[in-house]
Amino acid sequence: MYYGEYFDWLCELINLKPGKFDILMHELYKLEFYWVTNLDSDRAEDGKILRGEFRNRGMFESKEDLERQPCSVLEALIGLSRKMDYILDDEDRGDRTRIWFWEMIGNLKLDEFTDESFDTSRAQDWKRLDRISEICNHWLSREFNNNGFGSPFPLFNPHRNQREITMIDQLNDYIMEKYMVNDELM
Repeated sequence: MYYGEYFDWLCELINLKPGKFDILMHELYKLEFYWVTNLDSDRAEDGKILRGEFRNRGMFESKEDLERQPCSVLEALIGLSRKMDYILDDEDRGDRTRIWFWEMIGNLKLDEFTDESFDTSRAQDWKRLDRISEICNHWLSREFNNNGFGSPFPLFNPHRNQREITMIDQLNDYIMEKYMVNDELM
């Protein structure tokens, strides 16, 4: 997979601090996003929209053949973060995509995979890379708890089984629980 200007641009969108989560971002970019609920195929398209935006900004290198590649987990999470930012739009605060992205990373418990926590010369750290894949597969295969814990959208008081609804419905339930006060967005 290509780790060039497009990957760098994705990392800029989420305000990645160099040397902090580089390994995690590379792993999320390598992992293919998949879905088990048909309507979640739209989340892959949301992720792929980023490619067109990159290209439309005149930043697309002709040697990159991104269009044929499947959506990555990194792209899908950024796409979901943008959906969340759209719903929680606040002109005074501006674009908060990066904030929602890192919140989802924390909800998935992927924030423990800092660069400094890895020593790639040790075999056990290579197994930790596999753990990133396991966490993502657990989420994408809908093996998380019915309250959403193990997904980007955990709930303390779910009104429905989060494994049985689309990711957008999970996102909406999460926003309603976490960011609504007296039927108004915070």
